[in-house]
Amino acid sequence: MMQLNQDDIRALTQEPSAAIRSDICARLCDAYNSGEFSEREVLLAEEIIKLLAKDASHRVRQTLAQQICYNADVPREVILKLANDSEQIAEPILRYSSLLSDQDLIDIIHATRSLMKLLAISRRDTLSDRVSQALIETGELEVTKAVLNNQQARLDMNAMQYLLEEYAQDEGVLSLMVHRAALPSTIAEKLFTMVSSDLQRQLSQRFELSVHLAEDLTNSAREVSLMKFITPWMSGQDIQRLVNEMHTQKRLTDSVLIRSLCIGDLRFFHAALARRAGISTHNAKLLMLDPGNRGFMTCYKRAEMPEDFCEAIFVLYKCALEESEFGRYYYDHFTQRLMQRIVAQQYDQNVQHMTYIMTILRKTIQDAPTVH
Repeated sequence: MMQLNQDDIRALTQEPSAAIRSDICARLCDAYNSGEFSEREVLLAEEIIKLLAKDASHRVRQTLAQQICYNADVPREVILKLANDSEQIAEPILRYSSLLSDQDLIDIIHATRSLMKLLAISRRDTLSDRVSQALIETGELEVTKAVLNNQQARLDMNAMQYLLEEYAQDEGVLSLMVHRAALPSTIAEKLFTMVSSDLQRQLSQRFELSVHLAEDLTNSAREVSLMKFITPWMSGQDIQRLVNEMHTQKRLTDSVLIRSLCIGDLRFFHAALARRAGISTHNAKLLMLDPGNRGFMTCYKRAEMPEDFCEAIFVLYKCALEESEFGRYYYDHFTQRLMQRIVAQQYDQNVQHMTYIMTILRKTIQDAPTVH
């Protein structure tokens, strides 16, 4: 066991060779970490460690950081000094030291421009939601991916929503979100409409989401955008003929029906749901407009719409009726107003799968200008 006395301290301060000081540092820390020093030797060792943290040699300070990064008994002032040193010295401290508080880490994140330091923090064994949020808000793609790859990093709903908005077009980030172990179901529903069919299947298996409900969103976008321009000028008979043709061609999908509600085309929705349910449009309207939800549920189930989305689509239908004054069709910003009504009545918070419907509403707004 290495013995310590005042001569060791003097030797470290007076030894001109950085290589020798680095070697002494390694042997000292090895003995210190072993826990075999006496109480007096621990105090002496810590005095030497404090001196080493101020050593002019980069090599000595780097050796020190590598040796003490796992030790939870090192003086905190030493850890803070090394954590704010150059990136090669700070990296093991930022990655492994348990003595750094959340606020310490956040302060360093805000102060540094070093990608190496940010990545070191991103890969810590545990990350609080505050630290994770600070990391992803740096805007560094590699850092964001490192946080998502770290299954021990906590991400709250605000962070997840931030990622969905900032990286909506980045398949790599979205894929990492899909594979998060602790993925909230509400975020999974939003992801469902943004990712490839392979990732949709993985989400469906984990969260029992309806794959077929989203798989034709891209195709239905143009179809419904076109309908928005032609159906207001069509007679009831013309709409019925359109619905029959679409049904025959297997284009009368769940997504088309839902999107027709999103743009306020209730005439098409009534006719389409009736056609799929195998009843007349007149009878379907009578059932669906009946007070309560029993009539609607009867038509909905006969039309073989996705069962687990029944409540959410009923709420969408009810809000579309209210917003359109029971069928009067408005072009101007209908979908935005529909979203506002849903949020104002807190359906987006209280109704299962309504976050998914809100995603379709947002996507309907985005897709509207695509017709040309």
